[in-house]
Amino acid sequence: APESGVEGVGSNNWVLAGSRTASGTPLLANDPHLKLTAPSLWYLVRLEAPGLRVAGATMPGLPGVVLGQNEHLAWGYTNTGPDVQDLYIEQIDPADPTRYRTPEGWAAFETAQEVIRVRGGDDVTLTVRRTRHGPVISDAGTVDDVVGRERARFAVAMRWTALDADIDSVGVTLAFNRARSLDEFVAASRDWVAPMQSMVVAERAGRIGMVAPGRVPLRGPEHDLHGLAPAPGWLARYDWLGWVPAERTPREFDPARGWIATANQRIVPADYPYFLTADWTPSWRQQRIEQVLESRRTHSLDDLAALQADVQSLAVRPLLPRLHAARSGHRLAGAAQAQLAAFDGRMAADAAAPLIYWAWLRQLTQAVFADELGPLYERSIGTRNFKDALEGVLARDDARWCDDHRTAAPETCAQQVDAALSRALDELAARHGEDLARWRWSQALQARAEHRPFSRVPLLAPWFELRAGVGGDTYTVNVARVNLRADPQTGEHYLNEHGPSLRALYDLGEPARSRVMISTGQAGLPWARHYRDLLGPWQRVEYLPLWGEGRTVATLVLRPAAPAAR
Repeated sequence: APESGVEGVGSNNWVLAGSRTASGTPLLANDPHLKLTAPSLWYLVRLEAPGLRVAGATMPGLPGVVLGQNEHLAWGYTNTGPDVQDLYIEQIDPADPTRYRTPEGWAAFETAQEVIRVRGGDDVTLTVRRTRHGPVISDAGTVDDVVGRERARFAVAMRWTALDADIDSVGVTLAFNRARSLDEFVAASRDWVAPMQSMVVAERAGRIGMVAPGRVPLRGPEHDLHGLAPAPGWLARYDWLGWVPAERTPREFDPARGWIATANQRIVPADYPYFLTADWTPSWRQQRIEQVLESRRTHSLDDLAALQADVQSLAVRPLLPRLHAARSGHRLAGAAQAQLAAFDGRMAADAAAPLIYWAWLRQLTQAVFADELGPLYERSIGTRNFKDALEGVLARDDARWCDDHRTAAPETCAQQVDAALSRALDELAARHGEDLARWRWSQALQARAEHRPFSRVPLLAPWFELRAGVGGDTYTVNVARVNLRADPQTGEHYLNEHGPSLRALYDLGEPARSRVMISTGQAGLPWARHYRDLLGPWQRVEYLPLWGEGRTVATLVLRPAAPAAR
C-alpha cells in the first residue's frame, strides 16, 4: 500500500503575549477536535470553593475543570500524539496454560476474577490475565511459532503508560485548577502521565508558555520494531528501559515572537534526542494559524474568534491546479469550472466549489488506489483519505498506480484526473440537482453528533442525533473531518463526525470577556430544552460568556440516592 500519513484532524491552541494583543495582556485560544457526540463530551461549569475559583469545560463526573481559566491562569490542550502503547506476543506454556514465557523462563499469569451481572440471568465470571507487560487483550490462537517449527499458543498483551497504577490525572487537574503562576502549572505537570498533551498556558501577570508533559517510554537501540509492530514478549530487547526525563519533554516559554501555537504538528526539532512518535500530523492547520497570527502585529479576542472560524484550507494548493486543468465532456463541466475559477481553497459552507473539489478528490482517489488495494482500500478509506499518497503519485506521473488493472487499455494519470471530474459531476447532479448555483458544501458536509446507541436505529436517529451543515474541511483551522467512505446507513458521503467539540477564548486581563461554546447542549436527555440549544450557536461559531452574566436561571440540587435493593 502507498504511504498515507495521519490526517489533519486533532486540535488547535495558541497563546499570545501582551506584546501581541490589542489589550496589552495575554490571550489564549483552544479548540479540541474530538468525536462529535450527543450529548456532548464536555460540560461547562464554574466551580467555587475555599481557595478555588475556576471555570471551563469538564467531563461529567470529574471533580475539576479540564480546560479553562482560574483567577490567575488560562490553559488549553492539543494532543501531542506520542507512541506510548506497545503490543507484545506472549507465548503460552504448552504444558501449563497458566504460564507464559519470559526472558528468565516461564512465569505465572497474574489473574483476577471479574463478575458481569446479567439482568434476568446468571452472573458471568471472567478471568482476566496480566503479564509483566500489562493486560492480555487477545488470544492469538494456535499458529506456527515465529521462532521455530513447533506449534505454539500465544496471547497478546498491551503495555500502555495510561494503565500504570500510579496515574493520577484527577489530582494533577486539581493542581492545575489551583495554580497561581506559570511556574506552578509547569511544576504540577511533572506528575501528568497520560495522555500526553501540548498545553499552552497564559498567566495574568504576563507570561506565556507551552509544556507537553507525559510519560514517554525509552526503547533501546536493539528495539528494531520501534513499537510499530507486536514484539516477542520473551525477548528482553523489546522491553522499555525507562522514561523520557520529565524536564526534557517539549516546552517553550516567553518566546521573542510573542506567541506559541500547536496543532498536532511536529513540536520538536530534528536533533531532539528522544523518540516521541512517527505520526506527526501534517502541518496545514499550524501553517494557517501562523500565517494569520503574523498577518498583523496585535490581535483582539474577536480576531482570535475569527481565526477559530477560519475555513481557508492550505492543503488544497498541491492538487487544485490539476482540477483547474481537468478536461471533461460532461454537460456540467463548464459550469463546474466557472464555480472553480476563483476557488483558492476557502471551504465556505455556502459555496459549490468545495463540494466539487472533494467529490473530484474522492473519485480520483478511488480510481488510483482501489484496484491495487482491493478490500484494504474499503477498510482504510474511512480513517485515511490517501491525499498525501495521491499527491505523490501525480507528482511522479506514476502510471503503475494510475493504470486501472481491471481494464484492458492502460490509463494515464491525466486521463484519471479528467474522468474523476466527470464521475464527480454525475454523483453531485444525482444528489443535488443540475443547477450548480444551488449547490452548497454544507448540503454534504453535515456535522453529525452521534447518539449511542440510537443513531444506529433509523426510526430513532432523528430524535437523538444532532446535525448541522458546516464549512471547512479536514485541514482547516475550523476543522470538519471529511469522510470519503459512504455512511453505511444513509449512503451519504462527506459526513463530518469529528470537529471542534469545544471552542474557548480566554482574556487574561478582562476575564469577563472570556467565552466558550460546546457542540450540542448541556442536557443529556433529548426531550430537555438544553439538549440541542447550543448546536446553532456552535454552527455559527458564536460563544457563551465563560463567567456568566451574574444571574441565576435555575438551580439543580443533587442528593445521594438510597442504595438499590437487590
